[in-house]
Amino acid sequence: MQSFVGKLLGLGMVLASTVSMANAQDGGVWGKVTSSGELNCGVLTDHIPASWKPAGTEKYLGYIPNFCRAIAPALAKDIGKEIKINYVPTSWATVVLDTQSGRIDLAGGLSVTEERKKAVDMPGPAYVLSDTILVRKGFPVYKTWEEYNKPEVRSANTTGTSTERTSLKLLPKAEQLSFKDRPSMLLAMQSGRADITVSAFVAALGAMKEAPELFGGWVVPEPRNDQPSAFGVRKDGDGRFAAWLQKWSDAARADGTVQELLRDALAEGGLDVSDMSGVGK
Repeated sequence: MQSFVGKLLGLGMVLASTVSMANAQDGGVWGKVTSSGELNCGVLTDHIPASWKPAGTEKYLGYIPNFCRAIAPALAKDIGKEIKINYVPTSWATVVLDTQSGRIDLAGGLSVTEERKKAVDMPGPAYVLSDTILVRKGFPVYKTWEEYNKPEVRSANTTGTSTERTSLKLLPKAEQLSFKDRPSMLLAMQSGRADITVSAFVAALGAMKEAPELFGGWVVPEPRNDQPSAFGVRKDGDGRFAAWLQKWSDAARADGTVQELLRDALAEGGLDVSDMSGVGK
């Protein structure tokens, strides 16, 4: 006899299939946007430089809304209809669920993971950022991972983060120091207990702005260790909108549009954009 759990799983699969077929028949996200003339873009309210809304204004700044503002007119041109952007507040914790539910048509800046790929379509990458190494004041800035991969080099990172995994993978000979949170890690750098920390490119620029007295510089070591971020689109059984976004992403990275959208957002966030070597294609 089929178990109760088995029946529930089977019912869930049938419902998911039914929803997918209905979405496909309705034209999915593409059909929704085409008929309504509106694109619901997910935005964060206080996450510089990804997305934020300055106090007293209604305009969202950051690279996520920048992407939306670039995508809408390109989409309008292809469908032959003006597209209005609706900014829908979300959070990193809920953005996938908001996309799955249809509350959001377009999510931006999502790190690509296998779990997320099961939940939503992920055209892109929307952009590619390289891992960097931040060094404490007085420590040499080398050009390659291998030059840091020595027993006498102490690498401090926050426990469980993607950058800690990068440090463990690419600097196996270095002394690895793991800290429960970022303030503890920074204190280790400040006190001289650690020499370097692996950081995402944008986070490195933020750290140089926030604590210029602590860090002696940063570098994108060779060979580059790139981290792609993609868009998030509801799995709708139709796929036209995701396919369109894939083509837009490929072209925008190739012609430098993505790099300019990122540069503008970083500058608006007060970060130093004189060196954009951490942005890849």
